Amino acid sequence: MFFVIEAQLPQKHYHVAIYKYEKEYFLLLDPRLFQQIIKTRTEVHGDEEEVLPYIEEALEENLYQLVAEDYVNLDLYTLTNLAQKNTVSIRFYEFY
Repeated sequence: MFFVIEAQLPQKHYHVAIYKYEKEYFLLLDPRLFQQIIKTRTEVHGDEEEVLPYIEEALEENLYQLVAEDYVNLDLYTLTNLAQKNTVSIRFYEFY
């Protein structure tokens, strides 16, 4: 599972990419991944090969931080509340 959250907040543009593998969550920090997500933004159904290689590169190059599931849930809860006044976009990807 992989998801990208973007929000336009009053003071800044917020974006995160989270990749879940088994029970671990990886906060991906590779700007190339975000550039690729922007390119595929208009697609409803995409090919996993458009995104998965960028996730693998980020992991191979150690461009990530391990985060606790509680952190991910807190972030989602906070953004749910912010979505009442701000534009929040969540893109969800599932790889088979």
